[in-house]
Amino acid sequence: PMSVYTNTSLPEEIKEGNIKNYIKMGENEVGALTFGWHDLEKIGDRYARFIIGYYANAYLKNDSLEEKERRLRLEIFSYIPNRVSVFVNDNRVGMFECLPNQLQEVEFKFKDNAKFLKITVCPERIFKPSVEFGSNDDRTLGVAVSKIEIVDNKQPLIRTH
Repeated sequence: PMSVYTNTSLPEEIKEGNIKNYIKMGENEVGALTFGWHDLEKIGDRYARFIIGYYANAYLKNDSLEEKERRLRLEIFSYIPNRVSVFVNDNRVGMFECLPNQLQEVEFKFKDNAKFLKITVCPERIFKPSVEFGSNDDRTLGVAVSKIEIVDNKQPLIRTH
């Protein structure tokens, strides 16, 4: 169903000029993220940010204001098995099983013609590496996100898990 979210304003900390139709951590995420993100770090060959708790928000510019089906693509990593829900403007667009120690690319179809898209990523489980693995890392972690992008239906479909 179409989103009823028609608000074209952004949270105070988000500047419209910083927002694109994709976020690549380490490249253009500063100014497009609000609540819930740890500092930038490298996981394998990708830059990513872990979610601090049970959700984090990011903002994308909707480069198509038509009422057509689009796809939201994310790259996500988790150290532990997890189930992750993804929302666009507070409407759940999907859920997937996150496998441990694998960078996964997932896609969800959505329709929303709002000018800005609030993307919310919600892991079901959070953990402390110091407790789970005996490491020195005492942070509370959800999943790590390296990329969030809007793709149109002409691009190849990625299988979701």
